[in-house]
Amino acid sequence: MEPATPTGSIDLSEPSTYAAIVLYYRLGEQLEKTVASLLAQTVPPQRVVIVDNDSRDGVVEKVAERWGVDALILPTNGGYGAGMNAGADAIGRRDLPLLFLTHEVVLAKDCVEEMLAVRRRSAAAQVGPVLTRASSGGVWSAGGSLTRSGRPGHRPSPGVEDHSTAAWLDGACVLADPTAFHRTGGFDESYFLYWEDVDMSLRLAEHGPVVVANRARAAQETGTAPPYYAARNALLLWRRRGRRARSVAFSGRQVAAALRESATGRPERAHARLAGLRDGWRGVTGPRPSVSPSTLVTLANPLPEALSHFERELRYVLSHAVGMTLVVDPRLGRSVEGQGATARLLVTTVRLLVDRIWAAARLQGRTIVVLWPAFGYYDILTLLPLAVRNRVILINHDPKPLRRQLGHGLRPRRMFRALSEKGRIDIVCLGQPAARDLLEMTGVHPVVVPHPIRPESIAEPSGGPIRVLGQFKDSRNSEAVVAIGADDFGGRAKEVVGRGWPSFAGWTVRDAFVPEDEFEHLIRTAACVVIPYDHFYQSGVATRCLELGVPIVGPRHENLEELFGKHWPGLVDDQTSWAAAVTRVLSQSSLDELLDRRAAYTEVTIEAWRRVVSGPTGRS
Repeated sequence: MEPATPTGSIDLSEPSTYAAIVLYYRLGEQLEKTVASLLAQTVPPQRVVIVDNDSRDGVVEKVAERWGVDALILPTNGGYGAGMNAGADAIGRRDLPLLFLTHEVVLAKDCVEEMLAVRRRSAAAQVGPVLTRASSGGVWSAGGSLTRSGRPGHRPSPGVEDHSTAAWLDGACVLADPTAFHRTGGFDESYFLYWEDVDMSLRLAEHGPVVVANRARAAQETGTAPPYYAARNALLLWRRRGRRARSVAFSGRQVAAALRESATGRPERAHARLAGLRDGWRGVTGPRPSVSPSTLVTLANPLPEALSHFERELRYVLSHAVGMTLVVDPRLGRSVEGQGATARLLVTTVRLLVDRIWAAARLQGRTIVVLWPAFGYYDILTLLPLAVRNRVILINHDPKPLRRQLGHGLRPRRMFRALSEKGRIDIVCLGQPAARDLLEMTGVHPVVVPHPIRPESIAEPSGGPIRVLGQFKDSRNSEAVVAIGADDFGGRAKEVVGRGWPSFAGWTVRDAFVPEDEFEHLIRTAACVVIPYDHFYQSGVATRCLELGVPIVGPRHENLEELFGKHWPGLVDDQTSWAAAVTRVLSQSSLDELLDRRAAYTEVTIEAWRRVVSGPTGRS
């Protein structure tokens, strides 16, 4: 799909028969592609309104100015329905069909033309395109279906005829008849997230057909609804429509799903699903009640350069988990990067302690998340004043560092244990391997949560090289690199990029520091990324690959299993299997599996962090 070139304004002299509303919330650069594809349509919109659901990231303002469209910045996030309704109200006219888009959709050039043609021929109240995966082009929805027990599904392939009827249409891209839309009162805002589209289709079907234009195409990566909203909102819908038998049958299936999740080690999902059922029967609407949209979380990052991406990942997860207002306080996380000399380090330590004592006098009732223990196990000393009137969460990435570091000796470990038991400080580890080492080193039981993830626009399927990225360390598995280098893989290039790597037969090695922007480019343009590690807690490279939809090959390690699933074809069980694993992940089927896994991991991660940050304590 070719992106358009911005002109600064829409040419209203061109024939146009619809208005478009694009709903945005903290996705970033992908919005540019959505707007570009919309304005490049063979039949362009008469007016475009981009609705910002209280993102506060400045993206909508920049994109609106660049493309010459309208921006509507909402002061609060009322969910999908509220945002779309606000956009429809901003259009102001009731005679134009309304095209509703979410921020990640990319339209084929003739998508809207096909939808408008089907609308005229079928007198439809609602028309949707065939939805494809942005990465592979494969169809994932040719219209929605509903089972007898009330569960939603997607037809996997379009019909051969011009259009097909559907039970409901995905809210990512729908064209609504203006008369029917306004007669129904617009989207029901009480759902907050998910099932508004099913509800809208069922209500619009009372005014005309709901159809799929089988020749129209729009690309969007499929995802899954968080279990709380999936259970609660479905139950709300069926109860409101008087379908008691369907409500009971749906509830039974959800209880069975929760039992399976508990039995397979996913208690967070089971808990959220059952909470959704409870609230659905109680008639609870809006955001999840345990979530306070006004909750203020303060992030303290003492490594603002090294942990810049981790900070963005955590901000994404927390904002989506609980709708919290996030603040980064540079004083609470005064940078310790580059503090080599003892005197400079001592001065920084004293200043950080003073900053945190002063902050303790002015901050109350907040949740303060410290992204790294700047002084090892001694860091807890500087956090005790803050913990008197606030809840403090300290993330320990590396409880047993490979190299000797400040604050990891026996004395600070003993002090850490004694003080962590007395203060209101929760210690968080990103995975079980780190948690086990922390327990062994200190006797403290940490809270275990998945590494946060920030899903980004999917990398295009690449004919690029097989890559190894990152600095060489003693824990790197050179034998794996040698084994992969011995295979030709159909003439595909193989590259190692990072400081300190030796030469390997079959590989091009570039010994260099890789800055953040180039690092992302190297991942996006790789056919796959190899993780040749022997010992690690979490692989930041593997996490970035999951975010960008790039397959990895690595050892069967708990962290990689958590990220990609135990059955991921790129996991290696022994030294002889590295080349075979590369061959497996280069297939298209592995990419589809990866994108499904990314959606599931994101959902689980958001729920886990929601429970940690919004709960009174996560300490087990």
